[in-house]
Amino acid sequence: MLNFIKERVELWKFQRTPLAQAIRQHTQTYFGMPSLASFTEENKTKLIGDFCQRAGMIYQSPNPVVACRETLAEYTLGFTKLQVHCLKEGEKADNFYNENPYISGQIWRHIRQSSDHHEELARWKWEDPDLTDEDLIGNANTRCALYLYYANGMNIVRRHLGDFSEEKDWFRPFVEACLVNEEHLLREKIGLPVLVPDKLLGSLIYGGFLNYVLNGEQNPFFAWTRDFPDHYLAGEGPPPRLATAE
Repeated sequence: MLNFIKERVELWKFQRTPLAQAIRQHTQTYFGMPSLASFTEENKTKLIGDFCQRAGMIYQSPNPVVACRETLAEYTLGFTKLQVHCLKEGEKADNFYNENPYISGQIWRHIRQSSDHHEELARWKWEDPDLTDEDLIGNANTRCALYLYYANGMNIVRRHLGDFSEEKDWFRPFVEACLVNEEHLLREKIGLPVLVPDKLLGSLIYGGFLNYVLNGEQNPFFAWTRDFPDHYLAGEGPPPRLATAE
């Protein structure tokens, strides 16, 4: 009984912290979106509970900053690996990476083919052969919205841990780099022309941003631009140029 009371007191204290309030507002925003609002209350409760459990584990780990970065990277990769399949040009135009020419917003036109290279998409197509291309895109968009809920929620945790830069923070460039890398790899797999000028090293360069995140660089974006000054990302580096046809 005493332990139960202590747990309730700790929960009561946490619910009044700025972090808890930020997560609550974040949750209300995302589950008010059309793509997630249709979830049953049971599913919403489970999904929100899963996120809160992961967030709680961060603070119980020996190194919360490292644990947070690892979890944030997991959610970000889950999002970007799926987003490249369903992102459309108009949606790209409304995003922070709208000026990046290495993210085309055009792979969705080939989703029947590209879906073979993503486990969830391939499974959906296998389970229901009657799924149309728009069905696949719609399902992918819903899943992407959920990944964003998790990733942006974990980004809130990261900021509350003090792991951010007031100027040129690294999270958005990390998302952008991952999208560039995933599209580059996917284009190679389905036989579309690659966009990144460094055709052989493109994945190493842009996919390598992940290493700076996981290896504990104070600002992974700064470290990336320092090591790749001749490559464009998030407004840094030389003006972007597309790969030339061989």
